[in-house]
Parts: sequence; structure tokens; C-alpha cells
Amino acid sequence: MRVFKILLCVSLLMLFSKYPSMGQEMPKADRRAAEALFVMAYRDLLSGRYWSALSNIQGALKKDTYMVDAYFLRSIIQRRMGDLKEAERSMRYYLEVRRTDYRGRALLKGMWQEEEALRNSLNPSASSVQVGLLDARGQGLFGRLDPLFLRGMGGAGKVSSMGDKVFFVDSLGDRVHVYANGRNVASLRFKSPSVVVPLDYLHWVVFCSNGESFRVEEGQYSKEISVRPFLKYSGRISDAAVIQDGVFLIGDQMNGRLAIVSIDGRILSTWHPPLKENKLPEIVAVDVMGKRFAVADRGRGLVYVLDWEYGSSFKEVASIRVPSVRDVIWNHEGGLFIVAEGGTLFKTGPVTYSSVTLEAMQRGLRDPWSICLYESGLILIDQGGRLPMWGVLRPGVPMIGLLGVRSMKIEEIDLYQLTMVAKLPPFLSSYLGRISPVSRGVWQNKLAMISVSSEGYFDDTPESLVLTSSTGGAKSVWEKIKLFAEKGSGLPEVLVVSSGVKLDDTALERLLAFCLINGIRLDLISDGASPSVKLDMARRLTGGYLYNGGALSIVPIKGVQWTFRMPLSKVDVPLGNVSDALVSIFVDAEAYSFRDWLPFWPGVFR
Repeated sequence: MRVFKILLCVSLLMLFSKYPSMGQEMPKADRRAAEALFVMAYRDLLSGRYWSALSNIQGALKKDTYMVDAYFLRSIIQRRMGDLKEAERSMRYYLEVRRTDYRGRALLKGMWQEEEALRNSLNPSASSVQVGLLDARGQGLFGRLDPLFLRGMGGAGKVSSMGDKVFFVDSLGDRVHVYANGRNVASLRFKSPSVVVPLDYLHWVVFCSNGESFRVEEGQYSKEISVRPFLKYSGRISDAAVIQDGVFLIGDQMNGRLAIVSIDGRILSTWHPPLKENKLPEIVAVDVMGKRFAVADRGRGLVYVLDWEYGSSFKEVASIRVPSVRDVIWNHEGGLFIVAEGGTLFKTGPVTYSSVTLEAMQRGLRDPWSICLYESGLILIDQGGRLPMWGVLRPGVPMIGLLGVRSMKIEEIDLYQLTMVAKLPPFLSSYLGRISPVSRGVWQNKLAMISVSSEGYFDDTPESLVLTSSTGGAKSVWEKIKLFAEKGSGLPEVLVVSSGVKLDDTALERLLAFCLINGIRLDLISDGASPSVKLDMARRLTGGYLYNGGALSIVPIKGVQWTFRMPLSKVDVPLGNVSDALVSIFVDAEAYSFRDWLPFWPGVFR
């Protein structure tokens, strides 16, 4: 019996050796095909065709599942698509084999930090932004302001902006002065104007204190300006803001109330401050962030924060005591900037139902009257509405952020070189644009010779992708972006999304990551619904704008970009076979060294 068992085992061994397919066999790898697909994916990535790149790299892994570098490149592609979780997973697969690759580990750590930064940006627990105020006339921003013009202003009006346009309202002088890119482009006469509410880049509404309003349109090419009557309100208008298409929020100083008014003049809803201390309310300023309102009551020295849904009542979220408050605006952190007659600029932390912190940012102002966000900073009007001050916003503490890479390519001049154009987010370009990045980095374990140049740019007709439908949610948004990219257009410079689109926190974080990483501005267009507070915050974080009413006029792109050039030797240029040198160049170029050079949004990196 024992001899029989031995003979049986020998027979089975001989059988499996003769027919190996009957046993377990390691899958075959088509290395050549995998390398070809890898290079195609790499080129698609440099051209902004991320979906095609991802498809090619998946194909490479099917051809050769042991091609470790493909997991690395897949991680880079997924990160560019804003999908940080999947990018982290791919990088972990890569590091299971290349455990000593310090650059891969640095990239993985960076993605963890980026994910945390995105989450904190949309759910901040405290305010970190700081501001430095400068005389706007001496900073190149409004250097061409005529001193006689400033001395001739009566003042007492609001300031507002849309893109590079600033609207100075001279209530006592019955004028509205429009500046674009630092130059006066129009000076219009109205009876006691209070505030200008921009609808888009070429259309805005002038509200007057006597209850009248006028719609103003600027010709796109002719630059001619036409004015026609708009809605009529029965009360004294101190301030106004647009809630959604055809619906406005009006501060009524005479009646001490807040009114929501439709385009035909109908009052949809009103709110009166609760009775306190037997003082009469005096509504002097209002601002809107999604479905949340800020209301400044100078009579009682309070700033109210309200939530409102169309067709429902108001809900008070918080009230903040600010004696002699003048103006209030929302910022990108979900908090407020507030100016008061005492000469102080305040900020609050993110407004929640639990508590709101108030902090003085700047003291010693003479007579601050109005404030507004402008491009990458803010404008404060001092001296009773006559002196413009330029406020440079900057983070209070270093924070991890994201870099907007507009293009990256291999060029052949005398030698090969890797060229990357990095676009600073418009929101902080005025501050970070003054900083020159450090031209150093590690490449192939040696010091690389890097040339760095920076320049301003202005594009009055940016390539835009407009998604007016709010149905389909995140899936529909990504399908449209993919279709746009795969047509050969690459990525848009401006992504315009419907204000009513439904995005959960995960989808919104990915969309924000996609926009920031690729240097895309996220704008919103009103579809009859107010955006959520977090969607409005995401818009502000990319330097985007909210459009309302009729024809859509996209705000031009203005900002700062840096160009990096790194010389490459021919053997390291990724035009042929895959090599460790190729991966090394890519890691250093985008993920490791460049992260040490660039301060990103929302702050200086490391």
C-alpha cells in the first residue's frame, strides 16, 4: 500500500510537469505593451486629458500588473482629478513594493495634509486670516485716482466690486464712479445712490436711498453704457444684495427692517430686529452668503446672522455686539468682516449656532464707512467714504494648500527641459504674487538648476465650461467636465456651475480639490435657487463669482503665474521606455521639490 501511494505521487508530479496549464501558473506580463500605454498616459496627463490618462494607465496595469511605476502614475492622475482618497490608495500600493522611496512617502503625506486642509477650509473651526491695510492710491491698484476726484467726493456711499471692476458710490455727490483695472471707465449721475449690486461683469443694479433702482448694462465691445429703471421700493434703502435670480435683499433704514423683494417690486418677506433696550433699529448694511444673511443694526449696535429658505420664515443664528457698526461682509471662512465708526476693522470666526468670536484686525482708522472684497483682497473706504484703502489678505498661520498647475510639458530647445506654469489662486495672488519662490530642489539626488519667472496675466475671454442644469448632482458635473476635456480642449479656465446643484461634503471637497490643483476658477450661476453656504465658500476659495439675471458675462481672469524650467538630460526624458528616471523627474517636478518652492492657497506651504 505504501509503495502504491509513492507511485501515485510520482505519476501526478510527472503529469503536472507535462501539462503546466493544469497547475497554477503566474500570469504572463506584456511589458512592451504596458510601457507604451504608460507613456500614452503620461502624455495625456501633461495635456490635461485626465480621463484618457486614467484609462491608459489602467490598461497598462492589465497588461502588466507587476509594473509598479504604473501605480505611482495612477496616483498622480487621480490627484489631478481631485480624487485624493483613490490617489492615496494607489500610492500605498506603490509603496508596498518601493518602501524606501522617500519621494513617494512625501507625496502620500502631502495628500493626507491636502485632504485635511480641504476639510478644514469648508468646515473651519477658527479664523486664521489676517489683513494689512494700505493706501490704495500708492499701491498701483488705484494709482491713477485723481486727487481732485477724491477731494471732490461727498462720500457716505457703499463700495462694491465684480472682478477687476470697483463701484464707488458717492451718495452726497449723487454720483457712481466705476473703475476697471485701476482706470475710471464711467461716472454716472443718480439721485442719492446707496449701493451698486453687480449681477455679472457687464450688468449691475444701482439702488438709491429714495427707493428707486436702475439696471445698468455695459456693451461688451462698444463699452457704451445704458441705464433703465428697475424695481421700485417703498422705503429708504441703505444697502442691498442679490439672493438669487430676480430676488434681492434690501436694508430699509427708515422702517428699521429687512425686506426680500422680487424683480417686480413685490415684498416676499420681511424681518424686524427683536425689541431690545428700547432703542430703535437702524439697518445700515446687509450681505448674503448662500442662504445665510448678515444684517448690521447701527441703532442697537448689533450684527445679526439669519438663515432663510424661500417661502419660509427667518431663523436667527447669532447676534454680535458691535457698537456703531457701519458695514458688514462675509468672507471665505464663513465669518464676517465688520467696520465700526470707532475706527476699527473687526473679523469674526466661522459663524455657528454655538458661539461667534469677535476680534479687532485694524485700529486707528479715521472714519471707516464701507468695505467689500475685491479680487484677492478687500477695499475699505475710510474718511467717511472718501479714501480707498487696499487690504491684503494673508493667512495667520502656515497651512497646507493646493497648487494650480496650468500646464506642464517637455520642451526641446538646445537641451530638453521640463516647463511648468503654476497659477496662483486669484484670491491671494496680490499677496503671494509679491513673493518670489525659492529656486532650489532635489532632482536625481542632486541640486537642480531651476529658473523661475513670475508675471501677471489678464484674459478678458477665458475658456469657460458653463453647466446651467442643477439635476444629476456630482455625476452630471463630472460627466460634462470629462466630455469637455476629451474633446481635446483640455481643462477650462473657468467652471460655471448651477447654484442649485446638490453636492454632499465628499463631492464638494473633490470639486474644490480639482479646481485648486488645476488652477480653475469656480463660478456659480443662479438658477432660481440660492447656493448652499459650503458651495458658496468653495466658490470664494477659488476666487469665483456668483452671476444673476439674464445674459451671462463671465468675469475676466486676472492674477499671477510662475514659470519653472528644469533642464533634463536626454536619457531622462520620458519619450521612450519607462524608467526610474522618468518617475523620479515626475515626482520631483510636481510632488516633491515644487511643493517646497511654492506657497499655495490657503497659506504658505510648510
